Amino acid sequence: MRILIADDSELIRKRIKEYIHNISVNILIDEACDGEEAMEIIRNEKLDIIILDIKMPKLNGLNVLKQTRKFNKEIEICIFTNANNIKYKEKSYQEGANFYLNKSSEFNELTAIIENKLN
Repeated sequence: MRILIADDSELIRKRIKEYIHNISVNILIDEACDGEEAMEIIRNEKLDIIILDIKMPKLNGLNVLKQTRKFNKEIEICIFTNANNIKYKEKSYQEGANFYLNKSSEFNELTAIIENKLN
């Protein structure tokens, strides 16, 4: 399995990686610190899951989501953000997100999504 973590916070990326490695050390993890870097990885790698923050430099997460869905409908995309705004949530699902989770309170749900994909 291969996962992309796209978040401008190095601390959040590190924490997510720790959670993932507690599930399995056989998961390949790519990281992007902005939306343009995320799109480069999405176009060039075969990913199973994208963990995507909304607020990122250069290209925000909603734009990454929208662009990704133009050429890949199969990949699971989880918006993982502190943007606790119902409009962001609605827009994320409209653009094709599979999941929308709050960083502050739903880390466990993130690991459940990954474990489910492994099984």
